[in-house]
Amino acid sequence: MPEDEPLPPGLADKVNPHLEKTLGVIIAAQDPCLAMAKDEGKGGRVPGRGFATFHLASLAAWAPPKSWVLGVLICPGEDANPILEWVQTAKVHDVERIRFYLYPGVDESKAMRPWTRAGLPYRARVVETWAQLHKAFGRQHAFWVLRDHVPNASYVA
Repeated sequence: MPEDEPLPPGLADKVNPHLEKTLGVIIAAQDPCLAMAKDEGKGGRVPGRGFATFHLASLAAWAPPKSWVLGVLICPGEDANPILEWVQTAKVHDVERIRFYLYPGVDESKAMRPWTRAGLPYRARVVETWAQLHKAFGRQHAFWVLRDHVPNASYVA
């Protein structure tokens, strides 16, 4: 489902009781991406849903829980190598839970080269504002809440 279309009817009723069961984390290394991540992490916009945010340098110490989704904001001059190193070191097998958000001006092929050279699939989207990130990452969070906690639910993120 394209991210600009309305959510399917009744989706919120399925997702909302389980929002806190899936940890959403957004990371970034530098501004303006870091500022955007911090804005998203303030929470309070959707009752029961708040996302953790932290600096990319803290990723090495993070161990994902059973139910999670990670948003990675990449600014110009950065690439996916630090995320790849974390995936390999932490032995993260469910890389489909990682979504990349590219700030305008990022060369996607260059930024994602370490990831693709490792043979890993990825999904990336350009986001320029907090509102775009909020909508895109919120949908990813809803998808993983449904997948992990609502039997027989269907939703394409």
